[in-house]
Amino acid sequence: MNPIEGVHYIFDRYAFLNQMLKEHLAKKHSLTADAKKAFLGTGFEDGAALKDFLKAAKPDAILDNALNFLGYDSPQKEVNFAIKQARSLYHPDRINSAGEGVQQEAAKMRRHIEECATILQNEEVRPLYNARLEEFKKTKPQSVSKSGAAIINMAEEYFDLDSILSDEEPDTSFMEEKLAEQTGFSEKKFQGLKAVYDATPDNEAIRDLYKDMLTDKYIYLRLLEGIAWGRLGYKGKKENKIAALTHADTYLNGVKQALAQERGRIIAQELPTRNTALLLGLAQKPLLLTDQRESNCPAAQLPSAFTEDEMAIMQEKIARNFEDRSDFVKQVAAQKQEVLAELVSFADYEWLYKNPTCEEVYIFIVQPDEKQSVVFQLTLERENLALEQRDNFARGLSLDEFRTIVNEDFPRAKLTPSIIAVKRNKEIETFLAEAIWVTENKVTEYFDELDAQNAPSTPKTPPSQPNLS
Repeated sequence: MNPIEGVHYIFDRYAFLNQMLKEHLAKKHSLTADAKKAFLGTGFEDGAALKDFLKAAKPDAILDNALNFLGYDSPQKEVNFAIKQARSLYHPDRINSAGEGVQQEAAKMRRHIEECATILQNEEVRPLYNARLEEFKKTKPQSVSKSGAAIINMAEEYFDLDSILSDEEPDTSFMEEKLAEQTGFSEKKFQGLKAVYDATPDNEAIRDLYKDMLTDKYIYLRLLEGIAWGRLGYKGKKENKIAALTHADTYLNGVKQALAQERGRIIAQELPTRNTALLLGLAQKPLLLTDQRESNCPAAQLPSAFTEDEMAIMQEKIARNFEDRSDFVKQVAAQKQEVLAELVSFADYEWLYKNPTCEEVYIFIVQPDEKQSVVFQLTLERENLALEQRDNFARGLSLDEFRTIVNEDFPRAKLTPSIIAVKRNKEIETFLAEAIWVTENKVTEYFDELDAQNAPSTPKTPPSQPNLS
């Protein structure tokens, strides 16, 4: 990963210079260890607060009148003074007799100081930088670097624009091999067990083994899907959001929609973001546009922003590469959909109560934890097979607690609905697909049995999808 400042993270140059100024003052006035620790760890809203702290810690300190806490609105002369002070702290003449480690650290600090000067002493660039820094502080505060070091936030998705613009598609074969090695999943073993299960579907032991291996394959495909997105320039790509997915056979279409949305997002957001980084002098143009330039040409010597022609070239390249490289994502999504469709048919359910005189059935969705708490409720109307979300009066109760309530109170209540509990498979992200499958297959089967007791059964249409608004 090569994070780009202004795109993936940002260097807070004000915080860096303020901290350096505080360290200088702490050393200059020989603060005690405790006072120095408090001083360096304290933020100040203005120069007066900074001076007051120092005066309290060192009453005899003679403070510079120019001492101020830098911020967006600081006059240029104060910024220039802070940079001058910082340069003097790490000037080579001051540390020419220091050890190699100190020399290397000083060289790094000098680079960061010049990074501050390049931006903060440019009166045209500084307002753009201020706006970008403020945006990061509001939207991605964890990606604001106060030391100058690049930040890679592993908890976030990382997109590499240069990758999708490159003629070379990323090779993910090594990651695929490591995934198979680490998960231990074998398609050959899976197919072997599937053949046994298909031949003996009523064997409970074989059924349980097959369900476990089907779950293992689903986990493997979830991880493989992230690797597949790597061919499109993503690192740590989150899975397609399917928390409210009701039917497994819609997953692939959801992934296709996500691909189309991401292609549009890159053009609408990633290109302008890179353009802003260019204007600030923080980034270079993608190699697609700089093939004729020296690879070590500094960003400051490159054109400051994308031209209309360059934007058109990149948009066309993104569209073509996205189309060519998304096939692997679709293939994995198709396999995942197929496995999910079969996995939900193994849903673990339990009838808690049956009341043939009531026209409603409650479908409780149960968390796969030790307590087995009820977390969601759907209601099915028998007459029109309308499935709706209702207030969950059992939320938080465990199945054992609810069984007690059912056994003691429900037999005396003639209008009490039938209740079926669906225990979630913790590896399935969506909490609805299993419940919908049980509803469409097991609950309607129960209705058919009731109808058969009184009259010839009539065909039933599948229940409508729940209204979750």
